[in-house]
Amino acid sequence: MIKSELYQITKSKVIILCLFLSIFYMLALALTYNYDYIVLPLRQGIKVDVSLNEFTEFMFKDYSLLIPITLIFAYYYTKNNLRFVVLVSKGIGKTKIFFTQLCTSYLLVLIYLVINILIGYVFFISISAYNIKFDYSFYDIIPFLILQFLCFCGYSTVIYIISLIVKDNDIVIIVISVLILVLNLWMPKLSGALGITYSLYNYWIMGLSSLMSINQIYFDIDKILITLAIYIFGFNYLAYKIFIKKSLFFKGSKV
Repeated sequence: MIKSELYQITKSKVIILCLFLSIFYMLALALTYNYDYIVLPLRQGIKVDVSLNEFTEFMFKDYSLLIPITLIFAYYYTKNNLRFVVLVSKGIGKTKIFFTQLCTSYLLVLIYLVINILIGYVFFISISAYNIKFDYSFYDIIPFLILQFLCFCGYSTVIYIISLIVKDNDIVIIVISVLILVLNLWMPKLSGALGITYSLYNYWIMGLSSLMSINQIYFDIDKILITLAIYIFGFNYLAYKIFIKKSLFFKGSKV
């Protein structure tokens, strides 16, 4: 079933367009980083050490990777609901359907991030190649990227829950956009007002992603892992319960 899901994804023009959009963002990020952190300092006579670690963090600092995958999952989750009626009619249980969709979404996250990160690195290295020594440490980058992968998996579950409740592609996008905006604006302010040093925004899964620092992850690893566990296990359990009970299409079908 997972292979069938991935096949359907490769046939979707919307998802392919979103992938190309994300690649365009990677080019824009490489150009921006190169200009702000390499070209400008060099023009001012400042010695520059090009850091692949810093660029890796930079790729996740804004919503460049977030926007395309939000569109991808909003489309994937809402458009597949009707197709699952056929699977139910063939006697396939809801639990199997749920975990098929969940595993497919995680594979989609992995493929999406691998493609974009590798392309981002290619853009960055080719643009920034001014005979400057590159500073990097894969021992630091790889754990950071694994945690980012888990962040995006958790985020996909949030979209899944909203899609199960709303079931309309456009409304899902609006709801998640408002959610991101509100949490981005108010959770840091609330943290400051309460005198909390570790921003509450870090406990929002994409806040954790955008604020995560390679040099800091081992100091905050307990908070990071607790946050990830809540989203990946807690929110998936919530999504499963909603999936089992919510859809009218699955009445009378086996769990």
